[in-house]
Amino acid sequence: MESQGPVKPRSVVKAIRLSPELIATLETAAKENNRTMSSLVQGVLSSYFEWDEKAKRFGFVQIPTRLLRRTFDKLTLDSIKQLASLNLQLTRELTMFWYGRYDAATVIQLGQLFSQYSGIYKSAYDLKGGTAVGRHELGSNWSRFNDLTAQRISKDLGINLTFSSTDEMIGTKVPPDWMTKHKPG
Repeated sequence: MESQGPVKPRSVVKAIRLSPELIATLETAAKENNRTMSSLVQGVLSSYFEWDEKAKRFGFVQIPTRLLRRTFDKLTLDSIKQLASLNLQLTRELTMFWYGRYDAATVIQLGQLFSQYSGIYKSAYDLKGGTAVGRHELGSNWSRFNDLTAQRISKDLGINLTFSSTDEMIGTKVPPDWMTKHKPG
């Protein structure tokens, strides 16, 4: 039997210095979330390197969901269309910034990251079944904005996808072979 080389460990043990106050905060947060301190620190660091650091450099800001909803509730359809066009441009720039390229796979990856870290969506991606659904609490104008943005991105990438939305959801169903071709790496 041939050796396939050394097995990479799933994690590496590192010692770091933390203040007693930070340790107490970590212990409390881990207990409240039914996690180990190690798991909590892993999650915090992943969030920082996968999202926070890049989002900050790209100019993201945090605003309360309630404020965002009230703002979108006041928009006209024409304003929503203009914002969707701007969001297409931002999506191109973001995927280039994050991944170095703009294609279906990187747009899917960016959508998954945004869903995971923004707090706006409770999303479900079933890449094998060819569905992506984003649930939110931001109302019909937010859904229209996302629907129009998704249509523009789809057209920009030369992909013929159909989107559907309600006041609290946007979703798409794509052919399974499309997901195989455009699977995020």
